[in-house]
Formats: sequence, C-alpha cells, structure tokens
Amino acid sequence: ARLGIGVGDSGESGEELPLFERYFPGGISTVRGFESRSLGPKEEFRQDDGVSVLRETVGGSQQLVVNNEIIVPLFPEAGLKGVVFFDAGNAFTAADGIDLGELRYAVGWGIRWLSPMGPLRIEVGYPFDPEDDESSSVVLFSLGSPF
Repeated sequence: ARLGIGVGDSGESGEELPLFERYFPGGISTVRGFESRSLGPKEEFRQDDGVSVLRETVGGSQQLVVNNEIIVPLFPEAGLKGVVFFDAGNAFTAADGIDLGELRYAVGWGIRWLSPMGPLRIEVGYPFDPEDDESSSVVLFSLGSPF
C-alpha cells in the first residue's frame, strides 16, 4: 500500500501542489487496468459557448494505492513467473481529502521474465465499472527496473 500526501505552495490559493509534483495513478506501477496517469481529479474544458470540449486529468495532492498480487514461478530456471493481481487506488484534491468511496478497482494477470536485458513485465488489467472514456481492458508493458 502507498499513501501520498503533498502540501502545495502555488496557485491562486497559495496552497495548491505544483503540477509536476501531483499524483497521477494508473498504469503498471500503480493501478493496473487503467491507462498510465489517467486516474485522479479531472477538469472540464469548455468552449466560449459552454460546450464541453475535453476532460483532462489534472492530478491530485493526495493518493492512496493498494496492490495485491500472487506471483507463481512458471519456469524457475528461466526466470519466468506468472502473476494475478487486484489493485485499488485513486488521487484526490486536498479540499476533498481521501474518499474510500472514490477508489477505483482492477483485476488482471501477467507474465514477468528476468531477461538478459533486465526485468520484463507484460500485464493485462480489467477495471471494475469503467467509465465511458475508459477501455474495458488495458495491456501494460515494462522493461527494466522500476524508478
């Protein structure tokens, strides 16, 4: 489990977290089953006539991410493992605080290989209750050590 809380010093209120320090969960290292950096508070952008043009993730100053996984050796001599997982998480604004009712959930499976070039991960996630603009499954790929 990871809990992140940021304290800001920018923006109109003087208490907003700068964009480059905000939390953007989603992706192979946080909540698998969602595209990278897709979870958290969203801002709606509108045209002058009020028509909605775009909803963009703007990040949160707080995040809660919980990863649960079972790793099973498939071919130990080759460094090949299988994994099944259940993830939960989201990012939140400081004003709203962490709301457990707003957590997003996903399940999935994957293959991990300790290759000669470094660790290789391929994982497929399935979000619970995807929103209209979200896929019903996401394939995630990583090569090398996590940063």
